[in-house]
Amino acid sequence: GKGLYVLLAKASGDPVTEISVEDRAQVMMAPGSYIVRRRHEDQVYEGAVQVTKGGAVSIEETSLIKVPYGQVVRKGAQASATSSGAFALRAGASSSLEVLNQTGPMLGGSFGVQWDQEFFTLMLDATFHTSDQAAEFLNIEQQSYGLGVRALKMWDAGPLSAGAGARLGAELLEQRFSQTTVPEPLRRNMRWTLGPIVQLAWSLDARWAIFLELGVDGALVPLTSPTQEMGWDVRMVPRGQMGVQWHVF
Repeated sequence: GKGLYVLLAKASGDPVTEISVEDRAQVMMAPGSYIVRRRHEDQVYEGAVQVTKGGAVSIEETSLIKVPYGQVVRKGAQASATSSGAFALRAGASSSLEVLNQTGPMLGGSFGVQWDQEFFTLMLDATFHTSDQAAEFLNIEQQSYGLGVRALKMWDAGPLSAGAGARLGAELLEQRFSQTTVPEPLRRNMRWTLGPIVQLAWSLDARWAIFLELGVDGALVPLTSPTQEMGWDVRMVPRGQMGVQWHVF
């Protein structure tokens, strides 16, 4: 099929030759194993071929598979003709374990964007979590609204991508305490978080993927002592996300 073809040495990944094809073309190659990469209409296809001495190999469109957009840029190619990176939207379910003692897990959702580059991946997301814990004399309702930025290094193996990095975040935590007699006023606290994360993503096709992310936040939590003096405490807060991502380009 027509398009721009790049042949790379399979062992080293170094480009060997590049040709533009309108219909069909022939090229002479030394015997060996090669990766064929084809670009056509902002999509990249790949396949492996083995060239033998005196033999001929035909490369058909059906023998090449679409490469997920994020993997395209990590291979050193452009995901589109107008961008040096790959841009994706992400959405899913999110959870965070208790920040304060006996308040239970918080459940919610997240929405964000992802920008893949050859050597790193950046993500920005907004999260919302809520919990409602009932006790004999006290109910605790919590909501958190957060923003987070991530930097990861990703590795690819077929449709599977794995990454490790760090997340920096800020969250506004609202708490309502209600008793059987006198309700407590609304409390608001700001907390800052920093911690490691790991991520797994499985590409369903070139644009769509499902992901699972796990991490532990070191949360800097403001505390008020019985004497009304303000202080800070650092707490380790496990968190996780699971959802889908869609590469726009």
